[in-house]
Amino acid sequence: MLRLSKCYFLLGNGQSSILDEVISRIEPALGDTSLFCITLTASPQAIQEHLQKDIDAQLREEDIIEHSLARLALYDKLSLIHI
Repeated sequence: MLRLSKCYFLLGNGQSSILDEVISRIEPALGDTSLFCITLTASPQAIQEHLQKDIDAQLREEDIIEHSLARLALYDKLSLIHI
């Protein structure tokens, strides 16, 4: 049975430098505790559909889809467990 005593969430922008900085600050306190880095990433289609609803409701500008889809590739380059 997996028991979590601490769980940290980081909403990043796909840059490894941000993740590396957070990990470097957490690791000294871990002791023998395991650290897992996990990303929950939506499919390109799901992202486009979600953002299109926001665009239709005039909550976002049209270019948000292109920018968001371009950032997806950044997450593939990170050393994470992809779910």
